[in-house]
Amino acid sequence: MWIDSARVDSSRADGMIGAWLRFDYTKPEPVPGNATKQFAQTQVRIAIDCHGERVRNLALQLFDADGKAVSPETHDFPVTPVSFADHPFGHGTFIGVCGWLHAPDRWHPVIVDTSIFAH
Repeated sequence: MWIDSARVDSSRADGMIGAWLRFDYTKPEPVPGNATKQFAQTQVRIAIDCHGERVRNLALQLFDADGKAVSPETHDFPVTPVSFADHPFGHGTFIGVCGWLHAPDRWHPVIVDTSIFAH
């Protein structure tokens, strides 16, 4: 998992912190609803409330192994945040994100790379 440190938004009106996450997969996966295409990377824009342990997906895009988008950005996510434990990425993912957001120089379990969106 990667956090795009150049696109962290802590001035959101809802009091949550906006961030972009990237997940790279060692083995490409079929695109849901289109088995002829595969994706090797997921980029997700989230709004996160670390103190309340809540998160909401804001956007999602899938990319192939060459970095080419294989699906359009999707905005049909629930408007109500869910608990870290109820999110498909799991509690540990967001604890890591919050650790990095709180102390990026001291939190090493999350890999940070600001050049990840230069496709």
